[in-house]
Amino acid sequence: MFCFAFAATDAIHVMDVGDVCVSNIGKKGGPQNLSLPSGCELFGHAAHEIGHALGLHHTQNRPDRDTYVTVHNESMEVCLICMRDTLLSRFTCKGKGSEMYLVQEDYRRQFDKYKFGEFVEYGMPYDYGSIMHYESNRSNPTMTPTEKNYMGTLGSPMISFIDLSLINEHYNCKRICTKTRNPAKCENGGFPHPRDCSKCICPGGYGGRLCDKRPDDLGAILNATTGWQHLYMTHYNLHKDIDYLKRTYWIKWTVMVVSS
Repeated sequence: MFCFAFAATDAIHVMDVGDVCVSNIGKKGGPQNLSLPSGCELFGHAAHEIGHALGLHHTQNRPDRDTYVTVHNESMEVCLICMRDTLLSRFTCKGKGSEMYLVQEDYRRQFDKYKFGEFVEYGMPYDYGSIMHYESNRSNPTMTPTEKNYMGTLGSPMISFIDLSLINEHYNCKRICTKTRNPAKCENGGFPHPRDCSKCICPGGYGGRLCDKRPDDLGAILNATTGWQHLYMTHYNLHKDIDYLKRTYWIKWTVMVVSS
């Protein structure tokens, strides 16, 4: 997915220490530590911290975030469970001792809005489904998206296409294929794979070598009808934030043009 690799001199040491999932933001030079104690070893948490190590900030830190989400500071007074970088589940919600106060203050800082020039977006749109976006408790939300239908998208356990595109921009991986003969002409917003310029990295909903086909998953191509159709899906042995299963459905319909 990327044009770089981790070398021994710049390795990331994953450690089971401390009480929080935490990583340095960006490469500091030489080996650096990434802490994934008990409770942080799930894919979503690990991918989030590796994103930090590669230089990604939280999506809700973007300077334009107020256009896309409303942050509710008053909701941060409560003890929220198992957020990405601060595992508040390790602390009781009783009282406001100094330890609890420090944890909550650290949690508040994860919602700081950066100034323009402090956060580089590389022209990418705001991504509700980014692995770097915090989730929000529905009963007492810390954030509500401007587009209300995206409430359940916040805190996705999956690496999004925009996450991949952003990292490839940050490390100049996309330039590699511009220097090769006949790179793949990707459709639907995809971009050439920096390790194999003959194929593409595709956005969600698309697959194939050129992003012009449906992904090879458990979905299907459905034909639209004039009446309602019911689609039943069964997911086996899936637990929150541990496993996920993708199904992509394309709906085909016939466009009829009536001329007078």
